[in-house]
Amino acid sequence: MYKPPTYGRPISRHTVAGSRPHLRADSWSGQQFDCIYIGISGLLETSRPKIAIVIRDAAYLVDYLEYEFGYHEVPVPGSAICDSVIVELERYSKTYLDKIAGVAFPKEIHDRIPNLCSRLWMELDCFPLALDQYQRVRQRSDHGNLATFRGWSEKSLDEQADSMARKCIRYPWLPISIVSWILMHLSLFGVDNIPHFDIGVGGSVEIDNAFHAHIASARDFENSVTPETWSLAQHYASDLKERGVKIAIFSATPQNTASANTKSALLRLSHCLGTSIRWYVPDPSPKVSRVVEKMQKMLEGISRPENHLTTDEELQLLNWVYENAQHHWLRSNGPLRQAQDGGADVVIVDDPILSVLALISKQHDPKRPVIFHSRINMPIDPAVSGGLAKTEVFDFIWRTLQHADILACQALSTLESRLIPGNKVGYMLATVDKFDGLNKDMNDFDLAFYGRQFNASCRETGTTIIDYPDDEYMLLQMPHRPSLKPTLSALEAYREFCTLMKTSSAPRLPKLLLYGHQLNDHANKEVYDAVATHITLHMNDLVGQISIKQVRPPDQIWNTLLSKATLVILLSDVESFEEGFLEAVQKGKPVITTQPLGPYCCLVENDPNIFTVEITDANSMAEDLFKIWTDSKLKPKLNISAPNKTWDEVTTVGNAVNWLFLASELSKGKNLEPNGEYIYQLAKRGKTKANQT
Repeated sequence: MYKPPTYGRPISRHTVAGSRPHLRADSWSGQQFDCIYIGISGLLETSRPKIAIVIRDAAYLVDYLEYEFGYHEVPVPGSAICDSVIVELERYSKTYLDKIAGVAFPKEIHDRIPNLCSRLWMELDCFPLALDQYQRVRQRSDHGNLATFRGWSEKSLDEQADSMARKCIRYPWLPISIVSWILMHLSLFGVDNIPHFDIGVGGSVEIDNAFHAHIASARDFENSVTPETWSLAQHYASDLKERGVKIAIFSATPQNTASANTKSALLRLSHCLGTSIRWYVPDPSPKVSRVVEKMQKMLEGISRPENHLTTDEELQLLNWVYENAQHHWLRSNGPLRQAQDGGADVVIVDDPILSVLALISKQHDPKRPVIFHSRINMPIDPAVSGGLAKTEVFDFIWRTLQHADILACQALSTLESRLIPGNKVGYMLATVDKFDGLNKDMNDFDLAFYGRQFNASCRETGTTIIDYPDDEYMLLQMPHRPSLKPTLSALEAYREFCTLMKTSSAPRLPKLLLYGHQLNDHANKEVYDAVATHITLHMNDLVGQISIKQVRPPDQIWNTLLSKATLVILLSDVESFEEGFLEAVQKGKPVITTQPLGPYCCLVENDPNIFTVEITDANSMAEDLFKIWTDSKLKPKLNISAPNKTWDEVTTVGNAVNWLFLASELSKGKNLEPNGEYIYQLAKRGKTKANQT
């Protein structure tokens, strides 16, 4: 249908050979790939469509490709043009062993080929940007750059593509403002080619660069669930759109947590559905950050017994939240203003640190519904455990949360009803998004890019590398609690497993990768140092088999490690246990867990991939490990366990159903009482009733 373009850039055989040891393109050894940035433009609405592609690195023009389709009496289908772009970019990337970090093109191309963005993200793992182009006519009064500025339509096709490539690297495509003029001189991509996170006016979190990047379409979300669940989401989204309901979500941080990933996916889907959901975060305060960290540890039960939240610290926290509310959210058209003055119709407080916002919201609009979302299980009854730090923090939070209309919990709560009336409590499951960098499927070339990036980081810190595909390995997440018993038990199980493996015919011992997602507080550093010291002193013969590493962004590095791991060990005291479990199940990985699965047990009922052991039973864990690696009858069962097997309730669409239902019901002034049920089930019943009336 089109003649593939020829490349103007010479191929260095020395560089290519050095990047592909043993001619394995999927190897995690060898030098890292260089990153390139792509700009695309095209003449699509003609009888001979033409595509121009410019390739740049961070500083220079690298190559230029141009090709056209043969003569057609009717317009070439967008799918055919999309296929050609994907094929050419993939061919170029693999020919020169360059990693495409980002691709930018005019919004007209996105309108003509709506699935190009999502295919670039899902198939080539590159950040896609669809940018607006504003036409401008020169004026006699123009000076400086404006006097020589040529509008978009006056540029040739290659100049347009080059403009897109440069805008992919830098920020001048943002709407003109003081902030934009500052950002014009900053790179779109930060360290390790991670796109910068944008916080807009009023602390508004700008997902996917203010939705200039379209990494998942409505069709993608629809195909990720059953028609019934998609119909539920559409039902409540339509109601909210018709009534113009605005939803505001508040949390303490915009990134680096499982909760932040869930909210990013929720807003992405909301944008596709056309509903109005905004996410706000406060300005960070270095002075208050220590209080916030201390309070979070108390809530999670990992603080020292002698630590207590003082009255002065409570006042610091309250003052910080009030200042942010006054400065950002109570101004004209701010989300906490009265609904008739431009404020939100429904407020969701998604962080206990900001619990006072429930009170502030009610003070300014008493009729506005407020939902508090809790991911922390707080099973303490202050009536019988007074004086405990965790209880004191909970009492502090509840004093500001009494006016919340609904408490949506992820963890099953055992709180006394006198503190949280049972009719106010409803439950949601943890969710994972199938389209974000943590969980999407990637090809071996992209996995090798991140694998080499990970190994380079290991070499810098002097820890054992993972020489995939020659090495097999298992994953073990380091705890964020001070107690090391579960981790030491798992290490002992690995030692016994290695002893058993030496009696088998296995050519190499599988490696153990201990990983953590954060190294931003003193407690995590203590755990890291204690585990590393134990391995050095008590497992010195296995030091070369054990890699201990803090996994940094981008998300695709963790995705890579999970994708190629043989199995995952999940301890009961790790952070975000539920999300980690669902991620492993979605990838079809065998999981050894030391925690009852609760509401998720039905998801993996009769699944041969799931092994549950006592947290201190190292012998049973070692036997399970040995069985997984050597049992010829078990291996086929594990291999046929279907990947991507998840409930609709634990997908982004299922999570959205929960929030859209709550917003729809509460914004109508209804007195909703979950009574300890799952919100998703209430949403299903609500739609059934609506269809019957």
